[in-house]
Amino acid sequence: MDGHDKRTVPVTPPVTAAASASSETGAETVNKKKRGATKTSRRAGDVEKRVSKAMSRIAKAADKAMTRYNKRRDDSDTKRKDGALRDMPENLMRSAAKAAAQAAPAVGDIMKLAYTKSNRKMMRQNLGRLPMPFMQ
Repeated sequence: MDGHDKRTVPVTPPVTAAASASSETGAETVNKKKRGATKTSRRAGDVEKRVSKAMSRIAKAADKAMTRYNKRRDDSDTKRKDGALRDMPENLMRSAAKAAAQAAPAVGDIMKLAYTKSNRKMMRQNLGRLPMPFMQ
């Protein structure tokens, strides 16, 4: 074998910026690849995301409803004496109706949490076990 054979030449690992920085501080760090989330934590993340989205939608709808109500109340009050008190039921109902229409998709967001494949499967299994005397 000659002197250029790979077996006889000592191989030194390349020095990287991370390795040189860690050797200066004296602490050894191992670069680990970040692992993905577990199935449970992904599900919990989905639940949190949908609930926060629904709560945000409801909060925005409530804020807009109060803004609308205050504007209607001020308009009624400037039109006639005791106008705010006289028109209160109408102003409340109109503002509440718009808020309910705006917040309605929040119910769907929350229902999507319960209506998953695993929950449907569990529901079918449990309904099959229930005694149903009216079916006999």
